Amino acid sequence: MLKDNLINEINTAAAAYVAAGTVQPLHYRGWQAYRQSGDRLGYEREYFERRRQLAVLGLSQQLAPTPAKKALLQEVLWAVCDEFAWGLPAHMPLTGPTYGAASATTIDLFAAETGEALAEIMHALGSTLDPEIQQRVAEQIERRIFTPFEAHDWSWQHKANNWSAVIGGSLGMTALYLMPKASARQQAFLQRLDTAFDTYLGSFGDDGASVEGISYWAYGFGYYAYFAALYQAVLGDDRYLKRPKVQAIAGFPARTQLAPDQFVPFSDYTPLTLPSGLLGYCRREFKVATPPITAAAHLDDDTCYRFAQLSRDLAWTPDSADAQPSLPAQTSYFANVQWLVVRDPEQKLAFAGRGGRNDESHNHLDVGNFVFGSDQTLFLTDVGGGEYTRDYFNDAKRYAYFVPSTQAHSVPLIDGVGQTPGAYEATAQQKGTTLKLDLTALYPKTPLSQLTRRLSLDVQMRRLTITDDAWFQAGRHTLTEQLITAVEPALAGHTVLLTSGGQTCELDFGAAAPRVVPVSYRDHDGKPAQAYRILTDYGGADKQTATITATLKEAHHDDHA
Repeated sequence: MLKDNLINEINTAAAAYVAAGTVQPLHYRGWQAYRQSGDRLGYEREYFERRRQLAVLGLSQQLAPTPAKKALLQEVLWAVCDEFAWGLPAHMPLTGPTYGAASATTIDLFAAETGEALAEIMHALGSTLDPEIQQRVAEQIERRIFTPFEAHDWSWQHKANNWSAVIGGSLGMTALYLMPKASARQQAFLQRLDTAFDTYLGSFGDDGASVEGISYWAYGFGYYAYFAALYQAVLGDDRYLKRPKVQAIAGFPARTQLAPDQFVPFSDYTPLTLPSGLLGYCRREFKVATPPITAAAHLDDDTCYRFAQLSRDLAWTPDSADAQPSLPAQTSYFANVQWLVVRDPEQKLAFAGRGGRNDESHNHLDVGNFVFGSDQTLFLTDVGGGEYTRDYFNDAKRYAYFVPSTQAHSVPLIDGVGQTPGAYEATAQQKGTTLKLDLTALYPKTPLSQLTRRLSLDVQMRRLTITDDAWFQAGRHTLTEQLITAVEPALAGHTVLLTSGGQTCELDFGAAAPRVVPVSYRDHDGKPAQAYRILTDYGGADKQTATITATLKEAHHDDHA
């Protein structure tokens, strides 16, 4: 079966853990580092390695139980119960220079996921584990999850993003696994979670688009679906599966896939393999098209090792791969978020352009941004998410980082000034493969009277035309066009060539002279990365027009590689 490889990976990893016989430590120095310097990665690497042990041993003991695996699993369970907090330092309350006593009972994403993992393991294996382990886990879930949630309202219940779905779904599953079925307490607990689920679904328009991008779709909608399916299985009630918008949300990935390994990379996107179990479930339950399922998920696809996701990859992945995994040509427009997405495998072409707002969850200053390329390479791209540090999520400092700033996106600058964060929104018109945007509102700190952008895609010619018209108030001003690429540009007069994967993207700037500014930054994993800003200036008149064409061609041997 398709998931046999995943089963083998889990059992092989479990055998390696048993042979080593140690539990992954969590060091104080990592916990302390976030408070002192804002560094998250040191502690999180240890934390998620321990969660990997928990998931691997918990699942492998269900698949192929042995006394040795049980013994080490119990050690890991005991160590998890010993943790100062189940959440991450970035989400913990501070009391002066230290983390507050409430940290142990603060319910963040990862505390909720940990509670769900323990509950699911107890549901599957509890009767086979030592009584002390059963008692300790139950006590810790009561202390860290059930009682704190029941005590008061939580801010994440009102967060219109993945938090409300992930935490709500995790807590709901924990209650379904451990509380007496249909008991008064379980019913009251689940009913209180409706605020979170209403908030989550309310963050979507009728088009089902996730402004957080495909990575957070898999995260947030995954946990919503895991909970909704378990609610139906335990209580015989499909109310959460039949809610308005849910089917449209389930169909989002197929409509934003640009190529076999590429999705629209807006917002804090990170390259990923979508969970095969979730895709299989969306097909069966919601009757929507999904990206092709060519293989089961791998153990290490999700570097946070979420138990709920892995267990459903085992349970829900189809038995066999899709016979014809090729993608059909498709043009999709998401009216609520103003995204136009076009793919045409026959023409080896991919494009996405966006309007929208600058106060979205995981916001980047990127209204008017676009990506364009072949089915192998996005020559004009979005760099996706940056390294998550303390200041990356500090509104006062976020846009000093390259990745979420205007400087990291293919959008104009006015007198060198970029877009402003806040409740500023474009107006959009779409017809076929053309997207027209009025971007004026996004530049309130500039002398603009009006700024419009037209992104016009000719699929047969494999050409994108970008036309910007800027009207200024009195005086001389500069419209700077900016294109972002990860492919090293080769300048040839007023033309720039980007070549990769047997294709060349030729950028024609007309009479303008482009220049290239390399930028080094850190990607989501904290690794050094390189991008290039291609800039052209247009100045002088009260009204300025910039027209740039990007054309895909087969690469020739004399093109710059």
